[in-house]
Amino acid sequence: MSHPFSCASSFSWTRNPADEERVFLISEELEFRTGETEGDPYFLWRDLHGDIDEFYEYVASGTNEPTRAFFETCMYQAMYERKYKKSPDSGQDTNLEEFIWQ
Repeated sequence: MSHPFSCASSFSWTRNPADEERVFLISEELEFRTGETEGDPYFLWRDLHGDIDEFYEYVASGTNEPTRAFFETCMYQAMYERKYKKSPDSGQDTNLEEFIWQ
């Protein structure tokens, strides 16, 4: 099964065509979280260049469960890599749960 994206340690985002592209490192400071609205998964993260209460929300309409889970896992893996400066696939027992927003 191929995925439309691969894991990366940064993310590029454009809010609308008139806005500039936003590029940021994926880290714990994003306070990344997931949820569901009207049956569609969404991803939410802080706008590190905005006010403390400003967030980006991406509603992934029509996304299937494996793709949603893949994206979420990639985010947590990127956070792990940023924090520990090594791949979560380094052969050690990696616990990505520390990055799940509580």
